[in-house]
Amino acid sequence: MISFGHTAVGAVVGLEVYNFLAPTEPLIGLIAAGTAGMISHYIMDIVPHGHFFVDRRSNYLRNTALTLLFDFLVGIILFASIPFVQNGPSLIFWYILFGIGGAQTPDILDNLIHLKILPAKSILKLENYYHQQTHWHGKHEKGLLMSWWDIWQLIIIIISVWWIAQSV
Repeated sequence: MISFGHTAVGAVVGLEVYNFLAPTEPLIGLIAAGTAGMISHYIMDIVPHGHFFVDRRSNYLRNTALTLLFDFLVGIILFASIPFVQNGPSLIFWYILFGIGGAQTPDILDNLIHLKILPAKSILKLENYYHQQTHWHGKHEKGLLMSWWDIWQLIIIIISVWWIAQSV
């Protein structure tokens, strides 16, 4: 799934954890939002989806930089700005941010391991293996490129923007 889609799902997960836990246990709720966001990443990766690029050998750093800028950062800015504009740095804003952070964690770890910034050892190696297994429809160079079937990712983004805007 593209980063923007994971951000959208993570934001909704953070919002719903807020609705369920925030009034009673904010600290536990923030941890739960991040954890649930991370779980949402694995669940969404199980659904067949395309990526902007799949070849990790050619232009990987350039492609990663462009993806980071437009797909990752713009998504976070959009979904974090909705509660921030309406409520400021409120608890609901932080829940949504923790949901997004959790939803992005597996791909962040994957890229840091691929770039050899983090070692593929112990729990990181185990997480990376599990994360790659959720992409049963194709991994790395054998992954799927974006195509018409990825309209579902756009639909999730639109619904998530609407859901959050109506809820905060």
